[in-house]
Amino acid sequence: MASDVSSATGPAPVSRDGDGPGGALAPAELDDAMRQLQDLLVAPAIAPEREGLRELREEVRAGRLDLRQLADALPEALQLSGADGPRLADALSPTVDRAIEVSIENNPQPMIDAIFPIIGPAIRKAVSDALAKAVSGLNETLEHSLSPQSIRWRLEAKRTGKPFAEVLMLNTLRYRVEQVFLIHAETGLLLHHVVAPGVSARDADLVSGMLTAVTDFVRDSFAGEDDRDAGLQKLRVGGTSVWVERGPHAVLAAAVRGEGPEALREVLEESVEAVHQRFHDELERFDGDSSGFVGTDPDLARCLLSAQMPVRRKPAVLRWVRWAAVLVLVGALAFMAVRSTVRWKRLVRDLRSTPGFMLVDENHNWWGRSQLTGFFSVTAPRSPGQVVLASDVPEREVDSDWRLLPGLESRAGEAPPPEGPVDLAALLDAPEGVGFVSAAGGGAGGLGRGWVAAGAADGAWLAEARRRVAAGVGPLPPGSVDLSGVTDLSAESRAQTAALEAAVAALVAVEVPMPDGVDLSTPAARERLARAVRRATDLARLARQSGLRVTLEITGHTDVQGRPEANRELSLARAQAVADVLRPAGVGGLWQTVVRGVGATQPRVPDTAPLDQQAINRRVTLAARLVPR
Repeated sequence: MASDVSSATGPAPVSRDGDGPGGALAPAELDDAMRQLQDLLVAPAIAPEREGLRELREEVRAGRLDLRQLADALPEALQLSGADGPRLADALSPTVDRAIEVSIENNPQPMIDAIFPIIGPAIRKAVSDALAKAVSGLNETLEHSLSPQSIRWRLEAKRTGKPFAEVLMLNTLRYRVEQVFLIHAETGLLLHHVVAPGVSARDADLVSGMLTAVTDFVRDSFAGEDDRDAGLQKLRVGGTSVWVERGPHAVLAAAVRGEGPEALREVLEESVEAVHQRFHDELERFDGDSSGFVGTDPDLARCLLSAQMPVRRKPAVLRWVRWAAVLVLVGALAFMAVRSTVRWKRLVRDLRSTPGFMLVDENHNWWGRSQLTGFFSVTAPRSPGQVVLASDVPEREVDSDWRLLPGLESRAGEAPPPEGPVDLAALLDAPEGVGFVSAAGGGAGGLGRGWVAAGAADGAWLAEARRRVAAGVGPLPPGSVDLSGVTDLSAESRAQTAALEAAVAALVAVEVPMPDGVDLSTPAARERLARAVRRATDLARLARQSGLRVTLEITGHTDVQGRPEANRELSLARAQAVADVLRPAGVGGLWQTVVRGVGATQPRVPDTAPLDQQAINRRVTLAARLVPR
């Protein structure tokens, strides 16, 4: 514009005198230039700009600036001011800080709602870092622990790459989240509900309403003025606990079976935060229709956690007792092995040093039967069986295979023992009724003579005699005595034992009921008592024939109702009442009685059964022991 004005109104260029471009203007020339500048400023061509500038100045001074114009210009002005430096921020900072303080003092809830999705993750991160350091320290401490379980868990930690402390915590948890409820905070209505597989759930709306009512009751009854906005965090009912996590508009409640870890609380917090982030508008505008919250199913389903790896630690005393028992057992086995080995070596040395013996093979087995194989001469001073009997090795633990070789002479050249009669009854400690007859023309092993036993004896002696005959008795070679003519009396003994066992079982099967106090007048009690007298008398008779005596154990019982001390006294009184009836029937020393009361410690039906079924536990039982007279 200036160039246009100059071309229209400007005078001819000013000429310079003297020394060229660097010279000064003359006074006449300077006055001429000022007039040209004045004409340029007041020229009609820039009059509109000058008029607009004057009007804007008057509007600003008069306060008549249009708000719409200011709103249009303010963002650009703030942007330009921010680009120039921190002057605008410094200027606005006190005002903004004061505005936030006043807003929080008047109504802090909007600020809480605004920072809720942010502050939760920040706090959890800080707590997680602190716990990570604590777990690291715990890991270093547990590195020095030693037990079978810790060794197994260390192998698991090495295999999975997890810290040992984390594996330990996972293996010591046992819980299951069975149900999760999402409840509207203001109305208490159920928004959504998820259930773990295999769990039978009741009416979710009813459960939600009851939980809301309990929460309101606790808050109204016990919360102080500062806790009016607080709520229940945990509620336990038997083996199930309800974990509650509250948000601004919704409450998350989880039904946990068992002892849940504290890490479960973090999962609930994350879930309720996720629900508020994704369904913030729906929660604020909730009108009773919960169909819009089906999408919260993934957030609620991630709370259905469980841990089914119980570990039950035993007290330190029991662990020490267990290890001590193991050490004692190992020590006892080692002692028995060493003792058996020493005794066996001593026996082998005696056999090798005895004249007339030739030991071919020996096999020691300290936990079973050992074997001896060899030859012997009739001129030997003792038989191999006598050497074994004279040793510390039990004869029942030795299998001998000794054979006679005629003409095998004594190693030391001793003369053979003198000929004479052999007293087999004394050598075998035969009972009365067992005799021995020499068998002409026959003996085992080509000896030229043998013996035949006849009579009757109990099975224990017969078995022992057979073992000794097989090893050789006195100067006789092994197998030279025929014991097939001896009758085993154990068959009759076994029949008598079976009769005694049947009589004991019949007596034990009798139980005297006492449904109320100490009362033996009921028909059932009288009938059982008569039966007990008959069976106890039969048992005592059989025991007397066997040379035994019967001891009756009479035990009283109660159910779990009442104090334990009172139940023990009542059970003892019941047993004593039965003993008073049975004792006269035992005149003549047929039996003796032992009375005791055990209260409710030995129930017939479990304590958890209905009360009408527990009446069976109110009774008196009988037992019998057979002792020598």
